[in-house]
This record gives sequence, structure tokens and C-alpha cells, in this order.
Amino acid sequence: MATEQEKKSWEQMSNVEKKESFDKYMKYKLFEAHKTAKADWQRDMSKEEVDNTMPYNALTGKTYSRETSMLLRAEMAIRGYEKAQFVTMEQGNAMGGVLKLKHDEQTGEILKTKNGLQARVEGV
Repeated sequence: MATEQEKKSWEQMSNVEKKESFDKYMKYKLFEAHKTAKADWQRDMSKEEVDNTMPYNALTGKTYSRETSMLLRAEMAIRGYEKAQFVTMEQGNAMGGVLKLKHDEQTGEILKTKNGLQARVEGV
């Protein structure tokens, strides 16, 4: 397993390391959503409100479930999204969307990923 200083790319991680990484990411996102005091679990919602705010794929109309739904609900709280509509990155690309490049706040330089590729802004 990688030390704090030695970071591995997703492709280099074992399945156990990937699960640990995902679990940490989920905990972080849920904590960030909780800090907004706007997360679903902090609001009194009727069954209809829960149903109407279920994250779904705007292209296919299918709802997300389990961990994906929980993560998208957290993102809605963190980013203040009012609609529960999402698309996959592949679908967004097919519709002509492009993820924004991530820049260093001080220098404006485009940041790189661990794999040496241009970094994109964080998103779900």
C-alpha cells in the first residue's frame, strides 16, 4: 500500500486500495454535505419530496441508486444544485461538453494529474 508521500494512480491500486480510496472519498463528501446543513438527511422530507429529489440520469431518465445516489445527493447539497439531473462524463462529451481544465490559482498554469495529463476541475 502507498504511503502518504507515495501516491498511486487508480490503475496502480489493488482492489483493496481502490475500495479504501473510494470509502475515504465518500466519507469526505458526506462530511462536506453535512457541513452545509442542507443535506437530505438533515431535512424533514415527505416520501414525495424524497422521490422528487432522487438523482437521475437526465439523458436516460433512470434513477441512480445506492452509493451513487448518496454521493450525488451530497454533491447537490455541497454545490447548491436545485435539480437532481446528472449525466455521465461520456454522455456529456457526446453532447459537446468539455470538462474545464484545472489551473493553479496563483500562476494560472494548467495543473497536471499523477499520470502527467492535464487536470480537470473536480466534479461528479
